[in-house]
Amino acid sequence: MSVGVCIKDKTSCAVSVDAYGIGSMTKAMISAALGLLELLPEFRKDETIGACAITIADLVSHHTGFPPNLSLGFQGDGESLLSKDQVLPTVNAMRQVRPLRSQWIYCRWGYSVTGTIIERLSGQSLREFLRSTLFRPLGMKNATNAATDRSPVLKQMPTILSTQAPMFTSSLRERSYAFGWVRSQLPGVLGSGSPSLLALSHSGSTVGYFSSIFIFSGIDVAAVVLTNSMALNDGADWIAQAAHNRVLQYEQMHADLEKGRNTSSRPAKPPHAYQGLYVNAIGNFCIRISPHPDKQGLLRLTFQESFLQSYDLRPYCGDVFEWLLSLDGTVCRGRYHIWDLEYFKFAFLCDEKSGQVSSLRWVDDSGWSPEGQIFMRLEDEATHSI
Repeated sequence: MSVGVCIKDKTSCAVSVDAYGIGSMTKAMISAALGLLELLPEFRKDETIGACAITIADLVSHHTGFPPNLSLGFQGDGESLLSKDQVLPTVNAMRQVRPLRSQWIYCRWGYSVTGTIIERLSGQSLREFLRSTLFRPLGMKNATNAATDRSPVLKQMPTILSTQAPMFTSSLRERSYAFGWVRSQLPGVLGSGSPSLLALSHSGSTVGYFSSIFIFSGIDVAAVVLTNSMALNDGADWIAQAAHNRVLQYEQMHADLEKGRNTSSRPAKPPHAYQGLYVNAIGNFCIRISPHPDKQGLLRLTFQESFLQSYDLRPYCGDVFEWLLSLDGTVCRGRYHIWDLEYFKFAFLCDEKSGQVSSLRWVDDSGWSPEGQIFMRLEDEATHSI
């Protein structure tokens, strides 16, 4: 999906083949290149730390103790102020502000050094090495496409994606830096209500753009956001998080619903047998089950007899029905976002003697009442008033 224009004050629209800067997202590519050269890892945490003990792993996990200042290498207009042959002299002259491996400090110079190492070991420029070993085998031309060669391209990926240094966080869940990737255990920094899984992410920026990437381990989902302007906020990161919320929460919840749907276990009774007015234990809240006005054979639920609070009720499994909404449906109806799938299920219960539907169970707050509330079906609706 492309939005906006590719050049300011011009009318040409941005398209998927346009080139975007990705800034520090290239750290993952540098780490992958190191993996292809099998340079990771090369130290143990119990090794003696001497004056010259900084390793490649330290450089790419931001564990050197060097400061993050980039003033000598970069100012404005995206111009590099130092030539490549000045990278090592500049780093050698730096003063460590923290002891080696004692604290995670984001330092871009480490990747400048490793880029130089890759060039010397491979005999190629970094650009050509990445192009020949990563981009071409993966089918990456103007944009990322499906891999043309399905044989394994990357090496040492478990090492590259493993925790190397804890990052600053107030969360009890994991927030650490790997080699070119940030590891975040969800739910956590990225948002509440998410399933517990590992997110791999990184952002990038230079004058003129922001970029962001999120990959969610264990499911086939990733979000990459590229921009060609520098806003007053981290819009790329926020957009990626919004995509995460939609995919991992709404779309995942719908997928989980469909996994549990049993089309062979149809409702035990015809639709009219479930119709009626159901009232909670103290009699101040009711749910009406009625025929759907437009879809024959289906039902509608209405809260508190309000025509504004009516929703489609669909068969799910046996005498359990569901009324899960889409993201657009939730927004259009002005509802809070609710991530509990059980909230959107009604289980109808039958009287043991008569066999007739007598009540329904609604788990409206699983955190406090996982067994849910029982709403009794009224035999005489005239006895109830809202």
